[in-house]
Amino acid sequence: MIVGVGIDLVHISHFQKKMEQGGVSFIKKVFSPEECAQAKSLSVSLKAKYFSKRFAAKEAFVKALGTGFGPVGIQDVWVEKTEAGQPNIMLSEKAQNYVKRKYKRPTHIHLSLSDDEDAIAIVVIEVV
Repeated sequence: MIVGVGIDLVHISHFQKKMEQGGVSFIKKVFSPEECAQAKSLSVSLKAKYFSKRFAAKEAFVKALGTGFGPVGIQDVWVEKTEAGQPNIMLSEKAQNYVKRKYKRPTHIHLSLSDDEDAIAIVVIEVV
């Protein structure tokens, strides 16, 4: 049963400006160490797309959860890719515990990412 759906759209050019204005401190405040490490080898333009999609995924997840960033912090949610390249939402222990308490049943989190001029993420939370 689907218990939550969230979507978020990020203008990549605006996000790139935020990255330039906030520098490394902005990136470290918003993104997990894993996400930052994965982005190190990317060019500046690819970093903007990379971080925009991940920011959209974080926002879409908390929208699907119905809480916003409160019980789950922005660094409690990150994106990792499978070996096949499929993006997956990853949760910190704190976020996992919150989801378990909220739904009281095992959940599966579905994520789809895309980008062009904008980055978009859609998250569906399903209890199984």
